[in-house]
Amino acid sequence: MSEIEAITALIAPEARSLVEAARHEAQARACFYVGVEHLFVALVKRERSKLARALETTGVDPKSLRDAVRRFAGVGSPEIPFAPPAATTVRLRAIVRDAAYRARSRGGELAGEGDLIEAILGDDDASPSIVLRGAGVDIPALELALASSAEAVTVPGRMRLGSKELEPGSILARFGRDLTALAAKGELATAVGRDSEIRELLRALCRQTKNAPLLIGEPGVGKTAIVEELANRIAHGDVPDAIAGKHVVEISLASIVAGTKYRGEFEERMEKLIREARDNPDILLFVDEIHSLVGAGAAEGSPMDAGDVLKPSLARGEIRVIGATTPRDYAQSIEKDGALARRFQTIRVDEPSPAASRAIVLGRCASLEAHHGVTIMPDAIDAAVTLSVRYIPDRKLPDKAIDLVDEACVRLRVRSFAGKFTTLVTADLVAEALSAKTGIPLQRLTESEQKRLLRMEDALQARVVGQDEACRSVAERIRLARAGLRDPRKPVGVLFFLGPSGVGKTELARAVAEFLDGSDDAMIRVDMSEYQEKHTISRLIGSPPGYVGSDEEGQLTQKLRHRPASVVLLDEIEKAHPDIWDLFLQVFDDGRLTDAQGRVADCRHAIFIMTSNACSDLWNHDRGIVGFGTPREDEAAVLEMPAPSEVNDRLAKTFRPEFLNRVDELVLFRPLGAEELAAIARIQIERLLGRVRDQGIVIHVTEAAIAEVARRGWDPAHGARPIERSVEDNVARPLSAAILNGRTGPGGRILIDAKDGEIAVDASGGDVRG
Repeated sequence: MSEIEAITALIAPEARSLVEAARHEAQARACFYVGVEHLFVALVKRERSKLARALETTGVDPKSLRDAVRRFAGVGSPEIPFAPPAATTVRLRAIVRDAAYRARSRGGELAGEGDLIEAILGDDDASPSIVLRGAGVDIPALELALASSAEAVTVPGRMRLGSKELEPGSILARFGRDLTALAAKGELATAVGRDSEIRELLRALCRQTKNAPLLIGEPGVGKTAIVEELANRIAHGDVPDAIAGKHVVEISLASIVAGTKYRGEFEERMEKLIREARDNPDILLFVDEIHSLVGAGAAEGSPMDAGDVLKPSLARGEIRVIGATTPRDYAQSIEKDGALARRFQTIRVDEPSPAASRAIVLGRCASLEAHHGVTIMPDAIDAAVTLSVRYIPDRKLPDKAIDLVDEACVRLRVRSFAGKFTTLVTADLVAEALSAKTGIPLQRLTESEQKRLLRMEDALQARVVGQDEACRSVAERIRLARAGLRDPRKPVGVLFFLGPSGVGKTELARAVAEFLDGSDDAMIRVDMSEYQEKHTISRLIGSPPGYVGSDEEGQLTQKLRHRPASVVLLDEIEKAHPDIWDLFLQVFDDGRLTDAQGRVADCRHAIFIMTSNACSDLWNHDRGIVGFGTPREDEAAVLEMPAPSEVNDRLAKTFRPEFLNRVDELVLFRPLGAEELAAIARIQIERLLGRVRDQGIVIHVTEAAIAEVARRGWDPAHGARPIERSVEDNVARPLSAAILNGRTGPGGRILIDAKDGEIAVDASGGDVRG
């Protein structure tokens, strides 16, 4: 069903020609959507129009007003659509729903012409209302003119409320909020797609016994919105007679407890509140987070709390209470108190489906548009629901989708200060808001990003020397994910880095994190040597209930929940306990990690890199030699790589098959030769010199010095790590001595050279040109 068909279904047959007229008006104005202004023009132009007659009665020329509305709305695309548009604005859909709601409140089923006029005039932010006010039209007088005709609409203010209002000085007025009165003023949002839950709520309230409904649902599914919709329906008279005229009063338990310094003061407030609710049968108390009743207000040494004060009145049916809580809080607090739990009629509030959530978000868009001064496009709503379901699994619909749309509106509004004056909230803006929130790259790939990804291995190879094949394997895995071709249920990649010590396994993981996130600090590093005992698994996912630290999140799950698109380095995985390997089976297969509290961390957008030295002896060409020493002259032998089958056989002796089968790719690292070690020495010396240059000292290191530093740190058994020590011993220490001895300072010059196997540091200020 298209958007235009959806609103047409809410309009009475005799008024549906208005929709077609509005579509043709939109087409004539070169718009690809139908808005409120187009419907308003259709209402004015209609033959025997009620609105035109009322305008003439108040001294307004209908044709002049119609032209003013057209000028205010402007024109759309330079190209006129080939056919009348089928898309509608969010505000138009909200106004048509409001018109249908008004029709039902008067006993009708579908919105008529009068209902549509009333709904448009009732929206102060709609373009026709703005034009009317700008032209000096007295809108209340216009409404009276409409009401005076034989077929006129009714003037707002038809709300059916109970005879007893909340007295300003009463305890209910002090600690409560009259939701029905707010609904009568139009200050509560309309809940969409919750008819079954509201019917169940009404049935529970109409019962003779157990007429205290308790809404149980996860945070964000819309429990409070259901109660607010009940208040809306009561205000509009769309409820059974047993509920008609009631006041839904939301009680703030925190406000009641606040300031109760002495024993008995809290109980006195609760008794007064219950007495007022009992004396006024039109009161329905609503307590959000009702589990907080258990233990609330209990004084030291006194077992009585708010729940105990409430039980007798609930048992006798003297008051009606609507509660809302989460399944966990219900099980931990209310269900344990059997006497309190049996007083309530539980109603399960499940997370709405994506289709229902789209309708709910659509219903909220009118208020968001009015607040932010933007127009929310239909594709933005679809994107908010779809992306939030896929990328925010730890929260519930519709709350997370509404938050996304709200955030996108904020970003657009703030962006307008930079001179980008656009008012359309699109799907791309929603994706941008989600990317900023989660760190997941969701924006459409620009040409520059595509080129950057195609050159990813070049960026990795510039940092990791001598591992071109490993860099290429990692880059291909990242490109596969960014192109949208990976399995969406699994992590972006599960890579196993294998090779001798000091060849760049950890450095490549850092380089990947820097390429994707802009800093290698964004990498989550887990040193698996710290998890050699079985019980250390609690450090990763948290301690189970009953153990010390059970209220704290696990170190890994916490980081993944806050930043799901991370590079996770499991360093020296072979040193971890086998039970910890089993923990990662669900991560690598299903892309999820459940902590000890039952919370799920989304791992589908993370890259897991494991490093291991378990097979490092396979890279050693001197396997048969016992003793010290490495034949440095036989460099070709040093650079030999083991056969992949040999590596697989060795891994099978250490890890179980189900663990290895979940690895996407084994990445074998080459041992480093003299040329690669010299390049690494050059990189590390350049980093050191960068720190010295910040002090204003000019330094030059000759190629001979770099070669000598690399020679002194050359050790095939330990890879590049001895190079770092060689740079420190042969370059950093002489430099520090020259600086601290006063031989040089800001503006000074230093030359580092090597001759006959000796490294010399010349700080005399001579020529340091290479």
